Amino acid sequence: MTDIKPSSPGISIHILGIGEITTTIEVKGKHWGKLHPTQKRMMKLAYKRMPAFDSKDAMEHYVRIHNEYQDLLEELGIAMPWHDNLTKQRADGRWVVYNRQERFSNRKVACLMTRETDKEGCMGIFRLLLDKMGLFFTHNREHPEKMIGFDAQISNWVFTDYDPEQKRVRPDEPVVYIDTSTPLLRYDGEEQLDTELFLRALPAPGRAIVRRFFLQDIVDRYYIPREVILDLIASYITHGRPDTVPALIEEANRFMADSDFAKDAKPFTVKQIKAYNREDVMIWHFFRTLKRIDRFIGERFLGKTYEQRLPKGSPKKWQNLVGAGGMGLVPEDEE
Repeated sequence: MTDIKPSSPGISIHILGIGEITTTIEVKGKHWGKLHPTQKRMMKLAYKRMPAFDSKDAMEHYVRIHNEYQDLLEELGIAMPWHDNLTKQRADGRWVVYNRQERFSNRKVACLMTRETDKEGCMGIFRLLLDKMGLFFTHNREHPEKMIGFDAQISNWVFTDYDPEQKRVRPDEPVVYIDTSTPLLRYDGEEQLDTELFLRALPAPGRAIVRRFFLQDIVDRYYIPREVILDLIASYITHGRPDTVPALIEEANRFMADSDFAKDAKPFTVKQIKAYNREDVMIWHFFRTLKRIDRFIGERFLGKTYEQRLPKGSPKKWQNLVGAGGMGLVPEDEE
């Protein structure tokens, strides 16, 4: 992948989204599709480049945990896209991993569906996602020795059979979970993933601060049902549907009260959801600013190649970013 340039004949790099840790791209050009191994159809592919690993052992550990995470999700009944990992050693001896998976139509990604459908459609999507999330929560309650953490934001789900022209969400709509690049597994209370992975995506000046004051809380929230649901509701605001928040809160509070895993959780309020979203966006903007400063100093004065340098033509505005602070995918990206 390091040999591909946006200007290469017949090949173009298309940025699908920029998250807190990874950037997701599609490489367009001849021979860049892949035949699905069981369904015998051609797939488009999406690539997520992980922060570089210092050793082969660290890279192999990540790949093993990543594969194990996806196997566990499928055992729970959470559908996964076709996926594998590409690895490459760089000239400096460090290792790069690209998570590779099937790339779906933008308009089937839930964060874009919610922008195109009416309020009832948004509620239908939310109910389906709560049902899927319940599989995680129930597993963690029944198997505290083998817990699974996950990020349920609206941009991390694909409705594979959704018809964008009809703009209706069926109660039995198939759902695929696509954000597996941060495989959070906690066995007997011990995190299997090296959580320094979160820090390597941050600018150098902020790593010590996050490690000391925020990292453990950030990781813990992906295992707590109320926090995971809170993040999902807030992501509706991020992706342009704040009008749905009161109804989502009502549905979420009922879901928690009727469950065995969150029945004692404090109910959500609109004020809390909005405050959480503002804080999330503010933090994300802050670290994006630090990254730009870190890149400028490293490249201009220290002669370093910035770890997360993007190809020329990368979006500079928030409307094409998927993550806190961005409106996410846009239908115009489709060809």
